[in-house]
Amino acid sequence: MKRKIYQELLNWKEKYIEKLLTVIRSREIGKNYIIKEFCDSEFESYIYINLLKQKE
Repeated sequence: MKRKIYQELLNWKEKYIEKLLTVIRSREIGKNYIIKEFCDSEFESYIYINLLKQKE
């Protein structure tokens, strides 16, 4: 599923790839999905770090 955000991520990759990418939005709108999809498609390797505490 490609969204408008995907194009914005491509723009980041072309212009600001040396800068950290931070995605902050509302809960449960597909942030993890689109970031993982983007990284899988656009990079040979990547590191994914989720700093949110998991529910117990």
